[in-house]
Amino acid sequence: MRERPILFSTEMVRAIRAGCKTVTRRVAVPTAAGECRNRYGEPGDRLWVKERFAVLPHTTPGRGVPFGDVVYYADDSDADVDVWRPSIHMPRWASRLQLEVRDVRLERVQEYLTDREAVLEGVGHLYGLAPGVVPADGRRRFAELWDSINAARGYPWADNTPVWRVEFEVVRAT
Repeated sequence: MRERPILFSTEMVRAIRAGCKTVTRRVAVPTAAGECRNRYGEPGDRLWVKERFAVLPHTTPGRGVPFGDVVYYADDSDADVDVWRPSIHMPRWASRLQLEVRDVRLERVQEYLTDREAVLEGVGHLYGLAPGVVPADGRRRFAELWDSINAARGYPWADNTPVWRVEFEVVRAT
């Protein structure tokens, strides 16, 4: 079993913690040889979530957290914090979410994206729907979410970009 980091936005961290997100699609960037390298592992591997956070000075001695207490933006965006650190800078010790990979496969972003798949991606959570509710326009909502994250990076929905579809289960959350 291997462990690898994975970045998630604040809203997607909230969806994972609420039990509303169990799938993520990530752009499959081709190498110079034209192959798409899987950076997300295989079933049984673990992904540790990197999210926006801050480290506060120690307030409770002996908690075992290096350098201070960790506060997560997804939980407490109004916290009295001088500097929120971007998720890309989160060290392993500060991660509170660990995901176990259940399935990884290469596909086109639009290929199997149904309204139900959009729910597994956390779309319902973004729109305040009850867990498990499948909106009739889930696919459209996911396309909008996809473009908000990936279009400016050169991977718009309309291009039907190759992606890694990663299905996961939360195995540790604090």
